[in-house]
Amino acid sequence: MACALSSPGQPASPSAPASIGPTSGAPEGAVSVVRLPDAEPAEREAAAIEAAFDPVAAESLAGALPADVNWATTGVICVYLGRRAEGGWGLAIQSARLADGVLLVRARETRPATGVDRAGPTFPADCATIDRATLPGGALPAQAHDTVSDEFIVAGELVVPTP
Repeated sequence: MACALSSPGQPASPSAPASIGPTSGAPEGAVSVVRLPDAEPAEREAAAIEAAFDPVAAESLAGALPADVNWATTGVICVYLGRRAEGGWGLAIQSARLADGVLLVRARETRPATGVDRAGPTFPADCATIDRATLPGGALPAQAHDTVSDEFIVAGELVVPTP
């Protein structure tokens, strides 16, 4: 299930589906994440980081997910930047790692491009599958930071089920 604490941050924009972050052979502490480019993250008024480890909870965070997700080994993590007054903001999760008992997520914020329709508010967010086997069970502090500016986006506590 998901838990979240929030702290305001900046937005960013997604890119094509790809395995991102560390993969096999990665240094200790690396956590494999794969972006979900077709995800439709829920709108959050405030910045948040949330995770889900079953299909029902994951769908409430990210919308429809691929049918072949193995929930015994996979979870979904979403980073939300909160409400932006204008359109065109985006966010893309880049990588994740464990350090000193904290899940550190790196995400890239993008600002509205010139010529983009900026009408109405946007709720920039991105979701990725995460290798649950590399996460400790129980309460797990989590933080997200921007990859370009290294600015803090949000912190929270995720609850990872024990096998």
